[in-house]
Amino acid sequence: MRAEIRCLDPADVLRAHKIAKEAYPAEEAPSRENLANLHKVACDLFLGFFEDDKLVAFICGSRYHGHHVTNESFETHLPNGETVIIHCLCTHRSRRRRGIALALLRTFVNHLQVAVPITRRILLLCHAYHIPVFTRAGFVFVDEVQLCLGPRKWYEQEYIFFSANNETMTLFTESDDAFSETITPSELSTWPSSGSRSSIMSIRDS
Repeated sequence: MRAEIRCLDPADVLRAHKIAKEAYPAEEAPSRENLANLHKVACDLFLGFFEDDKLVAFICGSRYHGHHVTNESFETHLPNGETVIIHCLCTHRSRRRRGIALALLRTFVNHLQVAVPITRRILLLCHAYHIPVFTRAGFVFVDEVQLCLGPRKWYEQEYIFFSANNETMTLFTESDDAFSETITPSELSTWPSSGSRSSIMSIRDS
């Protein structure tokens, strides 16, 4: 089996919606229309994990100006926003508990840090039981938030990027251990450009 992580094509959005609809409660799941509209304006913020060219997990987001998640930040995409708001991170039920979501999240962070240097932070909302998962990926707990997103409590998590000026950057790998690699700003040009259909990461099934 061949696995890869790459940007989603418009044709992949329908499959992404099916995965999200199954993964989230009805009051939290994005509509097909909302996903399609978001992909039109922020396709570089849609990454998918594919197995033999079939989408099994995806992550998507939008851009905004501001340091915290708000209702407006979920409804407004600002192309030059320095903050990326993660809208969805979900895996097909048959592929869960295999580290795919964590690998996808880490690749998303790397993708933004290198290919889209205007990004200064990533924000997301999660429920309490998911906080340790995002902590493993380098996110920091911020606070509980009050938003109109269903009856359950939401907690804001934040990932802050270092400046690219004469500093090294830490890149997560797809493995679930603590190993990471560092690169210098002069090496940033080797990372795949955003919006490219080519694989950002290829993974062999050993």
